[in-house]
Amino acid sequence: MCGRYGITISATEAMRRLNISLDRRTDPDTAARYNVPPGTAQLVAIGDRDATDHKSLDAVHWGFLPSWQNQASKSSINMRLESAGKSYWRKAFERRRCAIPASWWYEWEKIDGGKQPFAIRPGDTEGFFFAGVWSAATGVPDDHKLHGRQTFAILTQPADPDIADIHHRMPVALTDDGIQEWLSPGDDHDRLTEIIADTSYSYYESWPVDQRVGNPAN
Repeated sequence: MCGRYGITISATEAMRRLNISLDRRTDPDTAARYNVPPGTAQLVAIGDRDATDHKSLDAVHWGFLPSWQNQASKSSINMRLESAGKSYWRKAFERRRCAIPASWWYEWEKIDGGKQPFAIRPGDTEGFFFAGVWSAATGVPDDHKLHGRQTFAILTQPADPDIADIHHRMPVALTDDGIQEWLSPGDDHDRLTEIIADTSYSYYESWPVDQRVGNPAN
C-alpha cells in the first residue's frame, strides 16, 4: 500500500520530465514535502485521454471519489492493480490516468513491540512517478468542499522481493518512459497492464526512519 510519501523534486523538474509545457502549470513550485498524508491536495499530472500534448500539472485531492459516490468519507487512497477490471475502477483505469511525482514512500514493518517505519524508493533514480487514477467528485453534495474537484488514488501491486520483508504491497512506480506511456491516450486494458509490467523499476532501496514520521505534522 502507500499511505504516506515524500517529494523533493520541483514542479518544474517534474514537468520537464513529463514533457508538460510550463504554461500548463496551475501551481507554482512548492517547497519539499517530507511527509505527505492522504486527504491533502498534491501536485499531480493529469492525462487527457484524447490528446498526448494536453497534460497538465494540477493540485489534486488525495482520496479517490468516483463521480457517482455521494459520501466523501468513502474515498480510496489506493487502487489495487488486481482490481482494475472491476466496475468501481475500470473507467478510471482505462480513461483517467495520472502521475504523482515522488521521491520516496513510507511503509511500516511489524516488529516486536510495534512497527518500524522505512523510507523506500527505486534505487537508480532521483525522483520518480507513481501511476495513479483520478476522477471528479461530482456526486458529493454541492456544498461539500470537494464537490467537482479532481481526486486521485495511487495504484498498488505485490511488493518487489527487495522490499517484501517490510510490506507485502507497494505502489506502482514507473520509469520516465513508462509514465509517459501511462499518460498517453488509449484504453486497451491489456496494454496498460503491460506498461506497468515492462516499465516498473527493477531495484528498490530502503532505510529505517524515525518513529515520528507516524505523525504527518512532523
